[in-house]
Amino acid sequence: MELQNNILEGNILKKIALISVILFMLLSLNGCTEKESEDPVYRPVINHSAPKTPLPDLSQALVVRTLKGNSLIVKINNSEQEFTLTGIDFPKIYTPYGLPESDDKGALDFIKPLEGTTVYLETDDSAKSGLNEGYIYTAKPGEISNQEVRDKMLNARLILMGYAKMPLNKDFKYADYFMKCETEARNNRAGVWDKGPIIEEEPYQVAAGEAISFPASSLSETDSNYITVGSIKFKDVETTGRDFEWQYNGSSYRWRVEVPQSLVDWDRKISDTCSKFYAGDSGSTQSQMLSSLNEDEMHLLAVCSTEDKGNFSVWAAEEQNNRLTAILGEKLLARAQADGFDDYQTANFVLGFICEALMYSETNMQLPAQTIVDNGNSDCKALLFASILNNMGYRTSLLVSGKNMAVGVAFQQAPKDKAFSYYEYKGVKYYFTQTTAPGLHVGEKSESSSWGNTVCYPINQEDLPTG
Repeated sequence: MELQNNILEGNILKKIALISVILFMLLSLNGCTEKESEDPVYRPVINHSAPKTPLPDLSQALVVRTLKGNSLIVKINNSEQEFTLTGIDFPKIYTPYGLPESDDKGALDFIKPLEGTTVYLETDDSAKSGLNEGYIYTAKPGEISNQEVRDKMLNARLILMGYAKMPLNKDFKYADYFMKCETEARNNRAGVWDKGPIIEEEPYQVAAGEAISFPASSLSETDSNYITVGSIKFKDVETTGRDFEWQYNGSSYRWRVEVPQSLVDWDRKISDTCSKFYAGDSGSTQSQMLSSLNEDEMHLLAVCSTEDKGNFSVWAAEEQNNRLTAILGEKLLARAQADGFDDYQTANFVLGFICEALMYSETNMQLPAQTIVDNGNSDCKALLFASILNNMGYRTSLLVSGKNMAVGVAFQQAPKDKAFSYYEYKGVKYYFTQTTAPGLHVGEKSESSSWGNTVCYPINQEDLPTG
């Protein structure tokens, strides 16, 4: 009986053990599945290459002729059609007489040799613009990679060479590749990035009707009492900001402007160097200072060598500061056009900003960006005013008499209701403009001013006097 009980207990234990093993196996299988989903084990894939971006569908075409820096006539299957390059933009030329125009001369010169050659087109209609647009390859790419894009895609080459830049809207297929090309162009100071400190980002665009916030400490009145000019901001770069207020034509204006700190620092360096160079009497010190300057900086320094005012048009036209004053001009022109100003009123609107919003301070000669941040004397304001108007499309000049400086402004249609003062140079009438104090208009002289033996220095290089 005892033996039978032992056998029975043994069978029961065996069954329990067997059931336990089965349950363990089932649980183990389930457990592995759950564990793998929670904490996956990644194993190398054998004999599988990394996936590549598939080659796009390309259409072979013949370049018939170039139209603009981003537009060509191509022939596909004996049919001629216009093709526009996607993902590129150009610096803008602003004019009070019409819409801004793209400065695409460098790009146009670069792509013109493609006329008569075979290219390969990749269309991109993601913008839904209705245009026949996309990307042009000068040779078939073997793969889509950074090297192939920069070597064979025309769009990317234009950015890499500095003949074009990326648009503000960077939502397009090859934006990441183009960004690398633009970064390299900036670092190499190629094309549009070739002089002065680098303005590292395009300003944000302030949409019509968008609220603009100002520090409460600097602006006490409510925004409803003011008309705002589109603010200027820079992304991902250190800036110095100022809030401006002035009045014109019975209205009060308010403007927030930020300037890249690197540009301000460079401008201050130039002003300080010029002051110290001509104040010193040590030849070795001057020689040491010269050795630290590049060719463009020495050109700016040379202008300050005369006791009387020299030809400071090179200061008003300095390229890197011009990029900033072009942006200033764009915002001021947009505001003036919205308010219905003609070209004469627009010039006076800008003059009001220069004379009233910027405080007068005794300083050495300064480049425009420094004057925006640090204020300046009437000469510094004259350079800034001339630079802004020149970038807005006006023909401007610096009028110099001894140690006095003013600005000359030419108009397509001169105002006829007053006898304005002007100086004529090469058939162009430059209307006299002082930046000394608020209240004066273009063409008006203050009673105390004396302007005998005035010399005219046009800002446009092709109009500069020779000899």
